[in-house]
Amino acid sequence: MYGQTVSLNVKNESLHQVLLQIQKQSGYNVLFNDQMLKNTVPVSVSLSSVPVEDALKACFKNQPVTYVIEARTVVVQTKPTSLIAPEKKDITVTGTVTDEKGITLPGVSVKLKGTTSGVVTDASGKFSLRVPGDGTLVFSFIGFVSQEVAVNNRTVLTVKLAEENKALNEVVVIGYGTAKRKDLTGAVSSIDNKTIKDLAVTRVDQALSGKIAGVQVKTTSGEPGAAPQVRIRGISSISAGSGPLYVVDGFPIDNIQTLNPNDIESLDILKDASATAIYGSRGSNGVIIINTKRGKSGKATITLDTYYGYQSVLRVPQLKNSIEEANYYYDGIKNQNIDAGNDVSGPPNTWKVLVPQDVLDVLSGKNKIDENALDAILRTAPQISADRFWWYRRRKVLPERRVPGSGWSGEKQLV
Repeated sequence: MYGQTVSLNVKNESLHQVLLQIQKQSGYNVLFNDQMLKNTVPVSVSLSSVPVEDALKACFKNQPVTYVIEARTVVVQTKPTSLIAPEKKDITVTGTVTDEKGITLPGVSVKLKGTTSGVVTDASGKFSLRVPGDGTLVFSFIGFVSQEVAVNNRTVLTVKLAEENKALNEVVVIGYGTAKRKDLTGAVSSIDNKTIKDLAVTRVDQALSGKIAGVQVKTTSGEPGAAPQVRIRGISSISAGSGPLYVVDGFPIDNIQTLNPNDIESLDILKDASATAIYGSRGSNGVIIINTKRGKSGKATITLDTYYGYQSVLRVPQLKNSIEEANYYYDGIKNQNIDAGNDVSGPPNTWKVLVPQDVLDVLSGKNKIDENALDAILRTAPQISADRFWWYRRRKVLPERRVPGSGWSGEKQLV
């Protein structure tokens, strides 16, 4: 177009004024009438040294009029009816929101995508909203995956929301109720019943060993069934107790020795100062909150979960054998004589402080017995889930199959 260029920097300017600027800068004649430009929309463009036709395209975009260029004249024309976008009409959309099981969900947010217009479902999970026929609705609800549904001029919708399975959204017990994990500001850790069951421990507190950061579980006694020492974030008291508070199904208790690990549904630990806000000074060493299993609605389910295995001592002290022990005793008697100024140049049976004869018998090879006392005390012992195992024994369960180091489960014939 003769190489003319124009520059425009306008915001919400009328098309009439913009055309006059183009005419002035380019030298083109622009033909139009005010009635034709009555329904045009304001123009906002920023152009620098662009060809005249590029400037015209930008200004006439989304306008109800168009143009043609003849020689050096721009003629504004009414846009053909086929090129004018039809006016969007709103429709009323009603529907129901349910979960995957068909249960209605009240309180679900229903919004028109890209806007703030929306409603929430009522107590029956129903909603009604007026939206454009080509709009898209966004359904969102806590604990469920958000879903977008295109309206496509439909007036009735049925939407099913899928549950959102994320660790961040797990519900944890916090003493005075439940809360979403992502909403918590305090330090809370959890263990589910699957983790406890897989460990095959005889005490609940043993299941915490090495499973939760900041919780130390240490065995302080070799006595079978002895309670381990549990410390949450270290020792917090010098003279008073440092053990945590146990809360089972909402009731504080002194110990959990009689609690069956298989009866636990979930175990939550409050590790910081928020525990004292709920339980007072009793929670200063942390709180272990335990929820036990309880009945649920639906079909009756009977399960068998038991195990049978073997256990042995993990570490034993390294003891001296008979020769090493006899030499140790011999050297002790010799040193005792030397310290007293006695002569030890002759045979041991001539020393003032004599070496016992049984020690001499070992050193001379006359007594060759070499017995490790721990071998006589310790043995490999069976480990059984006793509460279930003995119940089946009394009922004469047949057939019975046990594999060392592993468990068995399934249906058994009772006779």
